[in-house]
Amino acid sequence: MTETASEEVTEAQLKKEFDDLYMHIFKYIGDFVSIPTQKYNLTFEAFMVMDNVARSKNGQTLVELAKLEGVSKSAIARQVNVLLKEIM
Repeated sequence: MTETASEEVTEAQLKKEFDDLYMHIFKYIGDFVSIPTQKYNLTFEAFMVMDNVARSKNGQTLVELAKLEGVSKSAIARQVNVLLKEIM
């Protein structure tokens, strides 16, 4: 069966559909994994920072935490600031 011009999907359309689906799934996975931490007013990312610090024997620097989490130092600093606001 041959496709007509109206049935052809362009690469741009496929990319947009993929991006939309990816962002939809990513958002709901993020919401789902954050359910247990919401009652403590924490994001899942902040919980992971706490977990890494708790598991370390000698504490963690921001650089070490960033490497463990695979994010930038500024992203870790934001999470630490959220945690510090919660305890003050």
